[in-house]
Amino acid sequence: MAAGFRANAARAGIDNTSVIESDWLAAEPGQGTLALANHVAYHTRDIVPFIEKLEHAGRRRVVITVNDPVPPSWHSRLFELVHGEAEEAEPGHVELANVLWEMGILPDIRVLPTHAAQPIRQVLAPTREAAISRTLTAYAPQ
Repeated sequence: MAAGFRANAARAGIDNTSVIESDWLAAEPGQGTLALANHVAYHTRDIVPFIEKLEHAGRRRVVITVNDPVPPSWHSRLFELVHGEAEEAEPGHVELANVLWEMGILPDIRVLPTHAAQPIRQVLAPTREAAISRTLTAYAPQ
């Protein structure tokens, strides 16, 4: 994600950014105008100290992006076909908003429009075996 961020910033002519590639709670970030956490809240166990540190790092604004459904759950049907049971749901925007409210933070929640292109639609495999075969084919070395 850091490489993609850097490439997009360079393409846009933005050169006043920094990326911290570290365990966030162990890192010692500086302070800036904006702190951005892009798709990392899903698996953050200690979310309160994570958010508090973001608040300290971003003086004016903190932006936390999440998808709905959350990326870890994009293949929940495949998980179910492979393992024979439903995957445990990952926390998403509702859970994040609840944590923020419990912390006394009133979030400014923005639902962004989808891209002009059609959203990605996963075509589900009809059987467990078909799902396994498709996945093995998709991730096979080229």
